[in-house]
Amino acid sequence: MKKMVILEEKDIIEKIEKIARKIVENNSGLKEIVLVGIRTGGAYLAARLQKTIGELGNIIPLLGILDITQNGHPGG
Repeated sequence: MKKMVILEEKDIIEKIEKIARKIVENNSGLKEIVLVGIRTGGAYLAARLQKTIGELGNIIPLLGILDITQNGHPGG
């Protein structure tokens, strides 16, 4: 299977900063923001957003990680 690059690293950083800026602009009470990422890929994205929002908004939002695997559950 041929791999294709969709976004370069600099483009990913730019997109994360754009999303973080929108979150800061649209939420004056950043203390109430909680970011939740789905393990594993979404958790990395949520952590990067948390860091960038902290840099832009001077407050670091809470971060939660959601594990949606069914390991250890009957039928899973």
